[in-house]
Amino acid sequence: VTQTLTHMSDGFFIYRAAEGEQILFANPPLLRMYGCDSIQEFRSLVGNSFRGMVHPEDLNRIENEIREQIQQSNQKTDFIRFRIVRKDGTVRWVDDCGHLEESQPDGNLFYVFITDITDTITEKQITELLRKNKKLEG
Repeated sequence: VTQTLTHMSDGFFIYRAAEGEQILFANPPLLRMYGCDSIQEFRSLVGNSFRGMVHPEDLNRIENEIREQIQQSNQKTDFIRFRIVRKDGTVRWVDDCGHLEESQPDGNLFYVFITDITDTITEKQITELLRKNKKLEG
């Protein structure tokens, strides 16, 4: 399984669904998405936390969306869209599909596939997401 996750084109990562949201695994395509050459560089860039992977202005919105979707889903899945900030400072848009695996020996874990959609997201979609961010700030 690890070899498959290493050679796929989409990003994939696993993180703890508890305080700190510590990243336990990240595949090479995810590291490249963030402009990092090693897992150590990636962990440093994002503070080894899922929260650090998300553009700060999108954080409140996506935390609310994840919580609501997980509560309403029998499969404990969420589909969210947010911005990331690469190591070089450039901003990219991603689609994130997560699955909450409950009651693991080490606590609940999120398994997440992530795809860079920067070149396909529309201005209308961007405007709507940024409007939702502002609504949650207010």
